[in-house]
Amino acid sequence: MIPTIDVDLEAIEHNYRAFSDAVGVAVMPIVKASGYGHGALPVARTVAAAGAKWIGVADASEGIALRAAGLDTRILTWLHSAGETWESVIAGQLDIAVSSMEQLAVVAAAAEDRRRGSHAATVDVHIKLDTGLGRNGAPIEEWRTLFAHARDLERGGRIHIAGMMSHISGTSADDDLAQVAQFDRAREIAAEVGLHPQLLHLAATGAALKYPQARYDLVRLGISLYGLAPDTDGTADALGLRPALRLRAPIRRLAGRWAVGVGQGDGLPPLRGELPPLIDDSGEQWRIDEVTPVHLFVSPLGEAPDVEDAAFAPDASVPSPRQLTVIARPGEGGATADDWAAATQTINYEVTTRLTGRIAREYTPALPSDDARRVAWPPIEDPGRAVTAPQRQAVIDLELLARRLQRLARRAATVGANRRDLAYAVDVSSDAYGHGLAEVLPFIRDTGLPIVVRTRNDLEALRLRGVDGVLAPDAPTSTRAVYGLDPADPLPSTLSLRSELIGIKRVQAGQHVSYGYQWEAKEPTTLGLLPIGYADALPRAAFGHARVTIGGWQVPVVGRIAMDQVVLDLGDFECWPGMRVQVWGNEGNDVKLSEWASWTGWAPESLCANLGERVERIYTGRKTSGFRL
Repeated sequence: MIPTIDVDLEAIEHNYRAFSDAVGVAVMPIVKASGYGHGALPVARTVAAAGAKWIGVADASEGIALRAAGLDTRILTWLHSAGETWESVIAGQLDIAVSSMEQLAVVAAAAEDRRRGSHAATVDVHIKLDTGLGRNGAPIEEWRTLFAHARDLERGGRIHIAGMMSHISGTSADDDLAQVAQFDRAREIAAEVGLHPQLLHLAATGAALKYPQARYDLVRLGISLYGLAPDTDGTADALGLRPALRLRAPIRRLAGRWAVGVGQGDGLPPLRGELPPLIDDSGEQWRIDEVTPVHLFVSPLGEAPDVEDAAFAPDASVPSPRQLTVIARPGEGGATADDWAAATQTINYEVTTRLTGRIAREYTPALPSDDARRVAWPPIEDPGRAVTAPQRQAVIDLELLARRLQRLARRAATVGANRRDLAYAVDVSSDAYGHGLAEVLPFIRDTGLPIVVRTRNDLEALRLRGVDGVLAPDAPTSTRAVYGLDPADPLPSTLSLRSELIGIKRVQAGQHVSYGYQWEAKEPTTLGLLPIGYADALPRAAFGHARVTIGGWQVPVVGRIAMDQVVLDLGDFECWPGMRVQVWGNEGNDVKLSEWASWTGWAPESLCANLGERVERIYTGRKTSGFRL
């Protein structure tokens, strides 16, 4: 038995239909960030079969993956790299939201690319406006000019203005309705210059339920598609939502403690309050004692099962006595995603979305084979590497890792360490803590150093590769020193995280940013949009503390951290879209990984292990193993 996420696709269909019936207009289900942790493709196919004509994703790579899997609904994408290869995006027949004159111009130019051939249909564009959220979208000062330019391009046949959109902050009724009024004003300005978007869409789940006047032609369905409410005010209760996700994992006796092989590195946030007891498949209750990077350590509230200690078993065949439901659906008993959110001082969105792709997903009903649905891809050839998503990169320094391994191997040789001497071992749990087990394992094996893991799941991953490892649930932090993840030996991290600016806007004093308007500009400043959020790397708990480095200067993250993006206060620094942003690193004035750990309460190794699926691994330095000691 292994940790498994069960996803009820019938619940997804029910939630889509219930929401559609409630709002009475067309609905766009959102499947960004791997379907909020549920799986983008299975969810998208489910709602498409239920009648959805639209699907929403954050970036074009997510949309292209759906299109390549055979999905033929309209697909809208709205976060774009400054270096996007628009020809590839357009060839995927995606609807493209643009947030500036510059984006509109480059999309229109790409629409005429001759390589598109049979894919040369008019490009559908949605104009994204900032009606007060302070994030993505054109500011009000640019609306009239932007609309006039869009009108001219549409009349020239290069693009079709398929929609105009914005997003509500959910701050208060007064603030939200002020945004509705701003959106109505935008519609008036567009009409004045002769632009008539086909569809208007402003509201997502919560606003669509609260404010019928905000529904317009289309509403976007996010968290409630997955059976969870967007807030706790009871607005969504009448929908009869059915949460679709459940996480179960075996309980094992490991080195004298009861352990479940999921932890922070798999996406479970550190506890900050009380969580209801968890329930196993025998109906017994368990208390969580600790959420570590790789385990939940638990204690039985009833009689403890009698089972062999798996840490000392000769192989991996020791059965688990019980399956523990770590995240339950309501009505099953135990702790739900909402309970986890309350106990970790976050929101249910973050609880499900951060669950790592390393955890197996099982679907009810079972999924059919994909073979017959896939289509040839790409439909056009780019002259270089296609860029279809904003830059989100984990940069792993193999040269630095190799040097540290060499030094450790020399010390081990000096003292004659054996294969079970953990003082000279290297821990490769959780996909080598996000570094990529397949990439780093050859380097470790070449040294002859002992290899250690902390969970049975990781031991099985090694054995599938023909590698012998030692199971040590309480492996000392020194076994992670080669990555720079040992607090007792604070070396620079071998994994750095970087992204890029994808938007810049000048704002006046009084501008609010992100959900709840919990940040306000005290003076005129420049805001930058960073396309990375809690689905990728940045826990929401960093709000009010986080900084990143751009151009050698540290700048604050302002406003709530969202699923896919955060806003930076750039002050008067000269910046531009495409400029590199170092989230954490080791050079000059870079913010350190340890600082992100202190701001969030997540262990450094958990932050690395829990990088989202949209984060690309980039390896620098030595490309192959085989160094000599």
